[in-house]
Amino acid sequence: MLRVNHGIAIDAQLSALCDEITRRTVVRQFVSDLEAEEIESPAPGPDFDVVRAEQDFLAQRVRRALTRARQTLNPEDQLILKLRFEDTVSVADIARAMHLDQKRLVPDDRAAPGATR
Repeated sequence: MLRVNHGIAIDAQLSALCDEITRRTVVRQFVSDLEAEEIESPAPGPDFDVVRAEQDFLAQRVRRALTRARQTLNPEDQLILKLRFEDTVSVADIARAMHLDQKRLVPDDRAAPGATR
């Protein structure tokens, strides 16, 4: 069709692409009505969009709360959090670059309420 309608020559690369596009990944099965009830659909469930919208809404609320909490910190602590969690810089690299004691940047789990030893 490409050659006749549009004058496009089909080379090996284009032929391979056409073959890949037309290849079916899902083989259809013909089953009885009783068997069909037990076969799960690969498509997302009917509530998929609602669940995703709720998750997106909750994630947005958490991001806003974290932003507000981060704004209450001093600028150095804000920078440390940004480097560690947004830029994924290691604690050792942050401590070295900011001339800080690495132990100061690692939380002490024993100080947390309800922590076990």
